[in-house]
Amino acid sequence: MKFSTTIFALTATACLINIANAQTLQQEKNGKLQVGVNAHYSDTGYKDYDNNITVVPTFFYDNNTIYARGNQLGYNFIKNSNNELSVFAQYGGGSYDPDNAEGNFKKLEKRDASVFAGASYMSITPYGAFRGQAMSDVMDKSGGTIGKLEYLAKLNKGNLTIYPSLGVQWQNDDFNDYYYGVSKKEAAKTGINQYSADSSFHPYTGLRVNYDINQDWGLFFNQKVAYNPDEVYDSPMVDSRVSASTTIGMLYAF
Repeated sequence: MKFSTTIFALTATACLINIANAQTLQQEKNGKLQVGVNAHYSDTGYKDYDNNITVVPTFFYDNNTIYARGNQLGYNFIKNSNNELSVFAQYGGGSYDPDNAEGNFKKLEKRDASVFAGASYMSITPYGAFRGQAMSDVMDKSGGTIGKLEYLAKLNKGNLTIYPSLGVQWQNDDFNDYYYGVSKKEAAKTGINQYSADSSFHPYTGLRVNYDINQDWGLFFNQKVAYNPDEVYDSPMVDSRVSASTTIGMLYAF
């Protein structure tokens, strides 16, 4: 897994280096509804932990005012060829199920995913797009806040569209402590060292690929690879410097 994710990171970075001929990111087709299913695999680097593949329905819709993109719903205040300003809500953040862990890690408390709400601004240029996002846990599972700065590009080849990205994600101490910290109570129960996590910066690279089979059917693939800095890696729950997620799916357009 570590070898393959490292190869992917180098490949995606190479794509970004050759981005001079990339098209400007453009608006989605107005009012186009796509419904389908996807399979998702995520490995955040937890130690002695079995990561599962989840299969869920998904849909995409964008009329340039409201949009739905998988697990994210949003409203665009501004959306044109140069700028996008929106607010959104999305499900995510992470999770930890002790039933999937081994040894004393089975005695840890469960960590749940949550709903995050935030804002996003994207500046679109002839050389790609630059986006900033900030979001907070509105269900107060972790009380966490996340910030992102990223560069995105778009390349077309027939029915194939590729979106490479490169960015950094900031996670505050509340977020990290919920998903990677070990409380005094947990340490006493499990024998695992107590740990309190600070805020952290995570460089990452991503690749999104869309392929239109015909006017109705399409395939998509998303890959993201991130680096776990010391604030996360030093947790006794974590044993990898790399976290990665992969999603593949099929969509039908109405």
